[in-house]
Amino acid sequence: MDTFTKFGLYHFNVISIFLFALFTQCKIEKDVANTTGLQTNKSGDPGNIDGVILSKHTFNFNDTVLGNIKFIPTQGNDYTGLHIYIKENENLIELPRPNIGQRFENLKAVAFRDINGDGLTDIIIVAEYTSAIGPTGNIPFSMPLFYIRTKKDWLFDDKQSISVKETYKEENVTIDNGIEKFKALYH
Repeated sequence: MDTFTKFGLYHFNVISIFLFALFTQCKIEKDVANTTGLQTNKSGDPGNIDGVILSKHTFNFNDTVLGNIKFIPTQGNDYTGLHIYIKENENLIELPRPNIGQRFENLKAVAFRDINGDGLTDIIIVAEYTSAIGPTGNIPFSMPLFYIRTKKDWLFDDKQSISVKETYKEENVTIDNGIEKFKALYH
């Protein structure tokens, strides 16, 4: 009887915590969607934003190919991913998702520059991640993410971003020193 009671109370606590977290997440998503005028959607259907919009890092910018567009980053609904959207008129494009095997925590900086000398506007992001494993798993580390512009779209190369991050170890990654390392390693 005692084992069942303990299990029942434990089970109740887990369910309560889950429902509270789900309610809080839905309220945050609704509040953010109302302040930005864009919808959030867990389904990931084309034309819909997946996750909570990071409005502090949402910008209009002039792309060399598409002209005036909007950059929209979101924290995925599963809280493990960074999603990047580009809105051109009524078209919504999701850029390739960084799949670096780490847990996304925070977006620190965004810049729009030509970093490879081809005359096209590239996107440079500095994001914080944690490994969520081991004794130091909750300590965030910065990682530069490079989206290289082509005439058709943006390409994300996991290896470039990880290689640049590995050259830092404990240093603080910024847009400028991330670009310097990118150029030193790949050009």
